[in-house]
Amino acid sequence: MRTATGERLNQRERHCLWSPDELVEVYEDALGDPEIWDDVLDAARRARRDGFGNTVGRASSVASVGPDDRLDAPAGQPTAYFEVLDDVDTARQVALLAQLRQELGESAILAAVPAQYDLEALRSLRRAGADACVCKDHNGQTAPAALKALLDAQNAAFAAGFTRLGLTATIGANAARQLASVLLQSNHLMEELGLHPHTIAVRRDPGEPQAGVANGSRDPFLLQIALLRLAHPYSNIMVPAHGEAELLLRQLDVGANLVAGGVPSAATAEGYRVVATVDIEPELRELSYRRLPSMDHAGGLISEFRTKPTETYMLVRRPASPKALGNNLHRGLYRSKDPETVILVEGSLAITSRHPDRPEPTVVVITSTPQAPHKLTVPRNVYHEVVAEADSLLIEFSSVAEDTTDSFPWPLSST
Repeated sequence: MRTATGERLNQRERHCLWSPDELVEVYEDALGDPEIWDDVLDAARRARRDGFGNTVGRASSVASVGPDDRLDAPAGQPTAYFEVLDDVDTARQVALLAQLRQELGESAILAAVPAQYDLEALRSLRRAGADACVCKDHNGQTAPAALKALLDAQNAAFAAGFTRLGLTATIGANAARQLASVLLQSNHLMEELGLHPHTIAVRRDPGEPQAGVANGSRDPFLLQIALLRLAHPYSNIMVPAHGEAELLLRQLDVGANLVAGGVPSAATAEGYRVVATVDIEPELRELSYRRLPSMDHAGGLISEFRTKPTETYMLVRRPASPKALGNNLHRGLYRSKDPETVILVEGSLAITSRHPDRPEPTVVVITSTPQAPHKLTVPRNVYHEVVAEADSLLIEFSSVAEDTTDSFPWPLSST
């Protein structure tokens, strides 16, 4: 049993997509085997460290803003993420979003938990300034009708213009079902829309005891967070700030990177660095980052983006599935000085890779279609041959080309 589970953990660390059944099987194996439990938590710690280092972001939930309320973050805890709750109607949410945007400026991330999921209501939230949409699932729905409603909500949010989509999970006695529900939703995002979940807000069912603090026993909630981190290496995982500081530190240790509420001083005392809004983006995590012209987030795949005096480079993780490559790549052309490169070209993604048996780089252009402009099609043989050769692609930009493909040194051709 441990060998099979270990292989699944290895697959996850190689960014292979897990099915809900596989996640539940690992969860149940770990509950029954202390060694598997430790393996899961160790793998989650590596994933957390690789993706987010020692940083922790702060989120705030907003239901109303009075005329005398100040929205500035406390000293040492930069405003990272504001969530506009759904206990008011859409019209009030729109007003709140407009007020928050005016107060906080363009740097804050505003996430709406919609009161309604019809297309026009979602569009009104987007127009009012919401950056992210959180699709709420309180009960871990896996029944076909209930799950369809959740997936339809994701599709509607995407159609309304949201490319940052969040999920919620309240985990209690039916933890296996609730974990499966999260994975069903996130796999839908990745496979059908080409997006990684922006944020997964996870909390313990209020009726469940907070085990594992006073007596040092194993806390299933930590295992649940660890599995969510392994299944979503590029997503923010948000946990509540309430409860004992020691438990929060354990949650941060095994995968959480975002706290709903103030970050306790115990976290900074343990070496965690509270970061600003730009740092909690799953795609862009460096304080010194800058966006290249015409370029936005690459479907959750960009894990590092830095600038130096002489060069700019990105590290793009190998995607979990071919479809995850394509979404949310804005148009533009970038000249590269490195043979292992991702180039963005007028609605296409060009991947170049130096094959060990070929002296020249292989250039593959993956194009979208008029019928599905938000998706890029990745030929299966190209995905396995080119992308699967390495866990990551290092991209170095020496300059940005502003004209046509003539400025690119290699001919862009389909394979």
